Amino acid sequence: MRARDVMVNVEFFNYIECIFMRIKKPHLRPIVITLSVGGILLTSIFLIVVIMVFKRENIEKDLLDANSSYAMKMSDVMSNYIEIAQRELAYGAKKIESTNDIDSLKNEADRLRLQSGMFNSVLVVSDGAVVLATSPESLGLVGVHLNSSASKLAIEAKKPFISAPYKSASGNLIIFLSHPIYDKNSNYIGYVGGSIYLKEQSLFSDVLSRHFFKSDTEISIVSDDGNVIFNNDNSAVGRPMVMDDNLKSKLTSSERGEGIFFSSGNKYLLGYAHMKNTAWSVLVYSHADSVTTILITYAKSVLVLLIVIVITFSLFSYFIASRISIPLEKLAISTNAKDIGGSLVDIKGINAWYVEADRLKKALFTHIKIMIERVDSLNEVALKDPLTGVNNRLGFSNKIQNHKQGSGASVIAIDVDFFKKINDNFGHGVGDEVLVTLAQVINCGFPGLGRFPQSRGQPERKPE
Repeated sequence: MRARDVMVNVEFFNYIECIFMRIKKPHLRPIVITLSVGGILLTSIFLIVVIMVFKRENIEKDLLDANSSYAMKMSDVMSNYIEIAQRELAYGAKKIESTNDIDSLKNEADRLRLQSGMFNSVLVVSDGAVVLATSPESLGLVGVHLNSSASKLAIEAKKPFISAPYKSASGNLIIFLSHPIYDKNSNYIGYVGGSIYLKEQSLFSDVLSRHFFKSDTEISIVSDDGNVIFNNDNSAVGRPMVMDDNLKSKLTSSERGEGIFFSSGNKYLLGYAHMKNTAWSVLVYSHADSVTTILITYAKSVLVLLIVIVITFSLFSYFIASRISIPLEKLAISTNAKDIGGSLVDIKGINAWYVEADRLKKALFTHIKIMIERVDSLNEVALKDPLTGVNNRLGFSNKIQNHKQGSGASVIAIDVDFFKKINDNFGHGVGDEVLVTLAQVINCGFPGLGRFPQSRGQPERKPE
C-alpha cells in the first residue's frame, strides 16, 4: 500500500507539473507595468484610507472643540441676559415702596415686561403670596393666592431667586425669576417676579434659536438635575434628558467640557458649559453622522486633485516600467531569431541603458558570437578533409547544390596514378605527403579556382 501511495503521489505531482507547464507564461513588460502602476494605486488607496481615518478623528475632535467653545459662548450670553433680567427686577423692586398703590404696581409691572422684552409676564406678589398686579392683565391672576413651590421659595428665601421649570397657575411651562421688595423701613413686603415661557417665544428662543452654527447642530439648556429647560423641540422641554451618570456628574462639576452621549440609538458629539449664575448648563451637540458628511465633502474637494496626481504618477510609472522592460524584451526576442547572424545585429542595436541590461546584452552578444564561431568551425571540420584541408564528398555535394542555382561551373578531375604502389612501397605516411603536396600545388597553381574536393576511394585515396 505504501508503494502504491507513493506512485499515486508521484503521478499527481507530475499531473500538476504538466498543468503548470501548459499555462502560458506572462511577459515581462505587463508584469513590470502591473507591479509599478498597481503599487501606486494600492499605495494611494492605502494612504487615502489612512488619511480618512485620521481626518475623521480630527474632524470629530474639531467638532467637539467647536461645540464646547460655542457652548461656552452661549453660556456667557445667557448668563449675561439672566444677570440683566435680575438687575431689572432689582431696579423695579427698589422703585416699589409700598404694595398699597395698585396702579403704581401695575405700571411698574408693564414697564418691566415691555422695556427689554426679557419676560413674557411680570407679577407683583405680596408677602402673603397674593398676586397684586400682573402684566399682561389677561393672565387673570390678580387676587389669586399662589401655591407654587417657586412662590413659596421666593417668600421663604427673601432674596433673588431663579426657579426650576414648573407649570404656572395660568398653565404655562415657565421658569421664574424674582427679587424681594422691602419698604422704607427695610421690612419685607413681597416680591416682584418675571416669568420666561419655555414653550413659546421668549428670551431663550430669541437668542438660542438663531445661533450662527451648523444646521445639524442643536442647542439645549439643561438643569443640573437633567431636566430640559430649552430645546427647539418643545416636546422635549420639561422632560429629563437621557444621559449617563458620568455626563451628569461632569455637568455639575466642571465649567465646560466635551463628550459623547447616546440618545434614541444615535451618537452625539457634545460640548457643554455651565452658566455661572444658575444651576443650568448649555449643551451644544452634533449628530455623529455629520462627521461622515464633512468627511465626504472633504473627499470630494480633493478627489479631482487626487485623481490627477494618481494618473500622472501612473503614466510616469508606465513609461519607466516600459523603458526598463523593453531592453530585456528585445534581448529575449533576439534569442528566438532564426537568423543567428542577424540576431547579432539586432542585439548590437538594442539600447541597454542601465547596467544590468547592458551586462546581459554583452553576455548574450558574446555567447552568440562564440556559438557562431563554433558552428563555423564544426562546419569546416564536417565539410573538409582533415589531412589536406580540401572539401570532402559532403563539401563537394554542397558546392554542387550551390552551383545548380547559379550560372554553371567547370569541373576538372585529377587522378593520381600508381597511388597504391606509393603506399605499398613507401608507406601510407609518404602517400599522405603526396596528397598534401598535390593539394598545395593545385591551390597555388589555380588561385581563382576556388575550392575543390577530395574523394578517397577504396582501397586507395585519390584526389579529384
